[in-house]
Amino acid sequence: MTTKINISMIFACMLIYCSTALYANEMTAEALYKNIKNAQSQSYPKSFQSEVKGPIVSKQISTIPTDYHLKGSPKLMFNFNKGKSAKLVLKNVKSFYVNMFTIFEPILETTAIYSLTTRFKSYSDFSRDYSIFDISEKDNKIIAKVKQKNDNLDYSIVYMIDKDTFLIENITYYFKKKIRYNISITYQNVDDYVIPKSIIYNSSDGEINSFIEFSAPVVN
Repeated sequence: MTTKINISMIFACMLIYCSTALYANEMTAEALYKNIKNAQSQSYPKSFQSEVKGPIVSKQISTIPTDYHLKGSPKLMFNFNKGKSAKLVLKNVKSFYVNMFTIFEPILETTAIYSLTTRFKSYSDFSRDYSIFDISEKDNKIIAKVKQKNDNLDYSIVYMIDKDTFLIENITYYFKKKIRYNISITYQNVDDYVIPKSIIYNSSDGEINSFIEFSAPVVN
């Protein structure tokens, strides 16, 4: 009886191990997309506003002539609405500088920490621009390699995703198969939601080592 029990237990453990090892390999690109999109849909509120702070933001704002300041100090706001493109809007400045940070919106979008619930409506919509060409698993994290449709594999983005929450925690940008940038993301709880708290940027050449934080978010 003891031998049978031990064999059964060993067999069960082997099944669990094999299922875990094959989990990421069996997951399709479309399934991963849907899991991340569902996680963002459930974690994020319908809309929220947050001030964006950080050295790189302060440096850019400092270049604005004081003649273009309105009442109050200039501050950068991040406006998130599900189903719409997220916006970076500079407040307390004249109209000429309101959209000063618009050029950074595509960079934020490639982090994919919110764009699956804003810009992309479906996997077919996403796959017109991007291709998930490799999925693996390491240390309870899912590793997904993504590239833009017009790029070759020399230029790619690698996402590290929490296997349980499907929230994106780390992103590495490769240019000519060499690491160019690395981004780490943290999250914060606001009411019953989970939204980004900080994004830390580091470049391989050391030219860009900075961060931004989403401060005092207001859920609408």
